[in-house]
This record gives sequence, C-alpha cells and structure tokens, in this order.
Amino acid sequence: MEKLDYDIVFFDMDGVLTDIIHCFKQVFNLPKDWKSTTYYVESQIGMTWEDFHQKLFEAGEDIWSNMKPIKKGVDLVKDLLKAEKQVFILSSPMEGSLSASGKIKWIKKYTPELEGKYVLTHNKELLAAPGRIIVDDYGEHIWKWEKAGGKGLLLRTSYSHEYGEDYTFEEIRKILL
Repeated sequence: MEKLDYDIVFFDMDGVLTDIIHCFKQVFNLPKDWKSTTYYVESQIGMTWEDFHQKLFEAGEDIWSNMKPIKKGVDLVKDLLKAEKQVFILSSPMEGSLSASGKIKWIKKYTPELEGKYVLTHNKELLAAPGRIIVDDYGEHIWKWEKAGGKGLLLRTSYSHEYGEDYTFEEIRKILL
C-alpha cells in the first residue's frame, strides 16, 4: 500500500499501543508463551464472556494503567507527532470497570504528549470521516470505521487473520510517514 494523505490518525490502545495479551497472561495465569489465536480470548481459554470480564473487572485499575507499552506502536505515535501529524488515541474501555481511568493514567505515563488527545468510546466509528485513519487490531472496528467514511489499517497480530488484509508496524509507518 502506498502512502496515504490524511488529516488525523487515531490509534487504538489494547493490542496496538498496549500489550493486552501480556495483561491477560497476568490476570488469567496463562503460560508465558501463550498466544491468542482469536480476538475472543475468553472462548480460547474456556471462559464465558461474563466470567472473563468479571475477572478483568476484579483486577482493578492497575491492570490497565500498568500495561506494558508496545514499543513499535508508541514509537510510531511519537514519530508522527514529531512530523507534526494530528494523532489521537481512540480506545474502548471495558464497561463497568476502572479500565477508563486506568487507560487515562497509562496515557499520562507513556504518551504524555497525548494527554487530552484521547477519546474513550464503544462507538469509534462516530469519529470516522474522509481524511481520518484508524490503526486498530480488531477487524470489526476497521469495518465500521470504513463503512462510516474513514480509512482503517488493521494491525497484524496473532489473531488479525480473522479479518482480512492486515499490516505490520513497519508497513503502517511507511503508509503514515
């Protein structure tokens, strides 16, 4: 894919800027070498959606505020900012938990340049428009974003194959810079 012209790029957090898989390994005591093969991790580890989310809820704010940054994602955000690009974080907090406040703390800690430049919503597509790009690891978000008029870049992960064309961080960097 060639370089894209855009006004704003939005980055998802979980799986793009933060290592959500590492978080799951901690909360659910999964082996160090465990890899997700589906976006729906609860089914892969044999839990119901309700039990999975209850356990994350019980883990509290710290699990979200202390997630490991994904270096390639954070570096790309910082390089885009240096190139004077408009960058925002766009993330879906877990309902009924302290994930929203934890994510805000994470932003302040790892990407302070984006403090105040984030949106937490379950309806990301409401911000889609021509000239707006989203980098996300969830194909449904990409599909909804593009249906609403934006351009989506699906980050390649161990589970992104479920959704079609995806890109490495290196490929996304070439597209955006």
